[in-house]
Amino acid sequence: MRILPASLLPALFLAACSSAPELSASVDTGSDPLTAEVESASTSVDVIEEAAADEADVTVGETYTIVATSLIDPDLVPAPEEMLAISSEQESFVEWLQVNASLAAAGPVVPPRGNSRVRQLMFFDTADVDAALERCCEGPASGTGLYENAASSFVTHTDLSRIGELVLSGSGDAPRPYVIITGPSSAAMTATVAKMGSIVLCQGDCTDGALAGRCVAIIDCVDVEDARLFMGEVSSNAEDFSYHSWIGPVAFSMNR
Repeated sequence: MRILPASLLPALFLAACSSAPELSASVDTGSDPLTAEVESASTSVDVIEEAAADEADVTVGETYTIVATSLIDPDLVPAPEEMLAISSEQESFVEWLQVNASLAAAGPVVPPRGNSRVRQLMFFDTADVDAALERCCEGPASGTGLYENAASSFVTHTDLSRIGELVLSGSGDAPRPYVIITGPSSAAMTATVAKMGSIVLCQGDCTDGALAGRCVAIIDCVDVEDARLFMGEVSSNAEDFSYHSWIGPVAFSMNR
């Protein structure tokens, strides 16, 4: 089984030294996983949300859990030798979570990231946020004292159970790049992302925890700028959303 090979896992840790100009999101525990850039854009998005105020609740679907692993202090990173050792241990831990703790998909957030501290996203096939978070905190990354985990309920129509099955079987575990787009949860945001059509592989809303009030969409796109252009074709507010480069299992693109 190969959820994320050692050749890619170092991106989770080694890339901590990178300072690319893109992502600037943030969980409520600090200044950046998946929300800050969206928050700074809230003024221009307010008009969209007001227009959608009378629409139905957008949080419809099955409930899963999303966990973001972030650097606590971007200025404190392991030495290169330690990074490689942690990466190898983290690979084994991710595989263990897949088999024993309902992990459906996981992978690193890679440059361009700007000042974001998020280094990994995990999607769990469970609505038990506390249990998923507890499991993640048992991993080698958390054990270094340099990383922290934050979890939220994630409601989506995408069958993450099927994603997990494809990964676990080995047919969908090969890693590939995607772009994750985040924005404020609203019926209008959901409708806007849906206009992008079949390149939207997963779309859902975080309903509590660190990412509460955020829409998260996984796009079948390998380049952040291309994703921005695609969003620009369906929204005049494309620059108001946050774009994240993420390495995840090919299962998402198989599960159309």
